[in-house]
Amino acid sequence: MGAPKKYKTKIKDGQGVGEGIDYKPWYEATEYVPKTGIYTSPGERNKKLGNNTRKKGITIPRIHHLLSSYEIFLFTVFDLNPNIIDIREQFPLLKLDEVSDIFKYFNIKQIQSDEPHVLTTDFLIRLKDKSELAVTFKPTEFLSKRQMQLFQVEKEYWQRNGVEWKLCTEKELPQSKTYLKNINELHNNLKTFKDKSISFYIVNAIYSFVNECSNDLRNHSLLEVAQIIDEDLSIDTGTSVTVFKVLIAKGIFQLDLNQNFFSENVKISQIKILKNGALSKSDIAA
Repeated sequence: MGAPKKYKTKIKDGQGVGEGIDYKPWYEATEYVPKTGIYTSPGERNKKLGNNTRKKGITIPRIHHLLSSYEIFLFTVFDLNPNIIDIREQFPLLKLDEVSDIFKYFNIKQIQSDEPHVLTTDFLIRLKDKSELAVTFKPTEFLSKRQMQLFQVEKEYWQRNGVEWKLCTEKELPQSKTYLKNINELHNNLKTFKDKSISFYIVNAIYSFVNECSNDLRNHSLLEVAQIIDEDLSIDTGTSVTVFKVLIAKGIFQLDLNQNFFSENVKISQIKILKNGALSKSDIAA
């Protein structure tokens, strides 16, 4: 990993500002993040949370910089949420005078050094209704007295700026390994969907087939139905499986993700179709 960038360099490079595809996070996955009271050391983080990762988004098609396996999971969930229109990770609290005032307001000791100590929020997400939500993740084992003081400052900062702030721990996350695997698989499938050149005509035909025939085939597994559709439409084997994953990822098909949905035990009757009426291209737009 490279050495941490200086504050002035980050500001000059435009890190921590912008939105959408133009946003640059305050911390990058390739950057060494020193122990400051709000982050564990890289060695501790890698041991406890997983390695830093660069991951291309679907909601916003840019590289996102994620500093733990938990952040990767949260990002994946956010990126699959159709109500979220922007995700900004490693978002800095750059109103430094306001931050200092909050430290004084709560009588909390602030780190003093030649280099400004910039607090960051793991995710700042924007919803379709234009409201924003700041989300910070921290494992319960790291919720020290000092850490909670810093979170008090972070929460107050966002409240003063009209943004709701939420602290998330591992207790709020699904514990099922199958769920985690499914979420990651759906996300990866949706990212590569465009490259597979499956026409909207085929997607709509598969959607319509399930919509119209799921009751007749209710005792068949999803995989069996996918094979039947591939043969019926004379399309490449596996095409319907890919489309099923897209429709699940986009929330058009709803299924319990705590199970392996392509096992023999998961029947087509377990799918809930949440889309009313005909499918449109915007429904599956990545």
